[in-house]
Amino acid sequence: MTDPTSLTLDQRFASESAEINLRRARVMIPLVLVVHLAVVLFGRAPAGELAPAERAWWELLWQSHAVMAVVSSCLLAASFVPARALGLRGRSAIEGVIGELTYAAYLAMGIASSLNDQRQFASNINAYVIAVLVPALVFRLRLVPVVALHVVGLLAFLAFLPAVQPSEAARLSVTVIVPIMALLGIGLAYGLTALARKEVDNRMTLEAQRAEIERNNTELEAKKGELESLNASLERRVAEQVKEIVAHAAELDVLNAQLMERVQERSRELSSALARLARTTGGGGGVLAPGARLGGRVTIESVLGQGGMGVVYRGHDTLTDRPVAVKVVQAASASELDNLQRFLQEARAAASVQHPAIVKTLHIDVSDDGELFQIQELVVGKALDRVLSSGQPLTPGLACRVGAVLCQALAAAHAARIVHRDVKPANILLTDTGAGLKLLDFGISKMREARVEGGTLTQEGLVVGTPAFMSPEQITAPATVGDRTDVYAAGLVVYHALAGRSPFAATSASLLLVAQVAVDPEPLGGVVPGLSPELVALVHRALDKSAEARPSAEELATALHALADAMDAGPLPSLVAAIELPAAKPEGSPRPAEISALATREQGRAREAI
Repeated sequence: MTDPTSLTLDQRFASESAEINLRRARVMIPLVLVVHLAVVLFGRAPAGELAPAERAWWELLWQSHAVMAVVSSCLLAASFVPARALGLRGRSAIEGVIGELTYAAYLAMGIASSLNDQRQFASNINAYVIAVLVPALVFRLRLVPVVALHVVGLLAFLAFLPAVQPSEAARLSVTVIVPIMALLGIGLAYGLTALARKEVDNRMTLEAQRAEIERNNTELEAKKGELESLNASLERRVAEQVKEIVAHAAELDVLNAQLMERVQERSRELSSALARLARTTGGGGGVLAPGARLGGRVTIESVLGQGGMGVVYRGHDTLTDRPVAVKVVQAASASELDNLQRFLQEARAAASVQHPAIVKTLHIDVSDDGELFQIQELVVGKALDRVLSSGQPLTPGLACRVGAVLCQALAAAHAARIVHRDVKPANILLTDTGAGLKLLDFGISKMREARVEGGTLTQEGLVVGTPAFMSPEQITAPATVGDRTDVYAAGLVVYHALAGRSPFAATSASLLLVAQVAVDPEPLGGVVPGLSPELVALVHRALDKSAEARPSAEELATALHALADAMDAGPLPSLVAAIELPAAKPEGSPRPAEISALATREQGRAREAI
């Protein structure tokens, strides 16, 4: 069977027209055949006296119906002859021409009947009109055969008209009307066929569009299947990679934990050896020269900074083949035992906390010359106190990001039961990589319930910290210091970052200590107009004189991040990258624009610690 969608418009229309004409002929011909048979059986001229002309009309009428009964029967029978019997396509042998054949038969009958009517009824051409119009309404007819039939029929009609119509007036009337009816029949057949052809054309267009849509849908379904397959494959690969990353992360966590445990164990071993080292005569002394090696592991390259507890060098770790920061503390006498113990506590405290915003301790040991040294990751950044030294405050978004990441680092320390107790801008290094910030100096940190051999490290009642960033309880009751002390200091850092100055107008360290305990901070909203009420309230809540009324470091970090997001502040590393440091002050030895974490800490400690 031929695919209808593969046919041209002419082929499709011809095929459909032939099928429709066949169906209609099989319905119309039997109906007309009944009329013909009825006339043949019951339409003979009645008995009695009839005028010759009338009897001749009647007989010709009967004969025409008898002839059409035979012709109709033949057409009906031929319509059921299978096309394959004659080697043709289609369902019937005359399927393609049955419309024109039927039209020709009834047009001939109409002409004959109308000529016959001229004998009895002047100018009567009703049979011709019916024969012209009815088949044109029923069948889809081709223009050329219809025109040919009408031309032949019209010539025959006009040729026989004088023989049957003696009236010249009647002949003239019929001569005018018959061509008009022929043209009407041709026009009707052509118009209806053209409309049918247009309908087929529209249907074929719709079918083509539907087929195109179906093809597109099929292609989309195929592509969708491919995408689903690719997505499934990608999801499997991602799941496998995530599984590998998780496994590697777990391995790294185990390795880090083992490293931190080794650092803490080594610091405990060194604590017991300090007394012995203090009795050693001299130690190394002085600054190490470039190329010197410590512990057979690290090679000294250059000095980064020098402070009250030792010297900080840039070195090369031969174990990891990376640059590192090396802090060296010299055990020259027993009087320095407390500093050395504090140094070891710092190493233990830093090693017990794992957070990207806290400098990582890699190793701690004693050199052959009796020099205690600590190896940390080398971090290069911008010290916050240097950024704020010009008195120019940070933008609210940047200040919130700095405070949020700082509090996240403090929350990690608090989870390890460590209180920093010396949070200040000098101990905060801003970086344009990683978390965007490094919290330094756990040197006076307190591990709750921790003890060092021979008693507590910090003497009872000794005030430790930096006055401008100390909490009230840190001043009045040092033994009760807890994690909310760091929250108070973080609030002071954020206040200073937003306002460019301290919230207390004190002119000396002693007055500043009194203000921390007894004076309310100057309202931040009055110092920096335009800040959101939520940010002002959050900072003052962190600066509450009562430790219990302050939020936890984790709560403060979450709130500050939310405020920074509301201000559309970007990630902290990208904000830090845009910071321009003020020119170095001429007093003293100038600090470089970018310095390591350990150097920043040592110089800050020499300047500010009490």
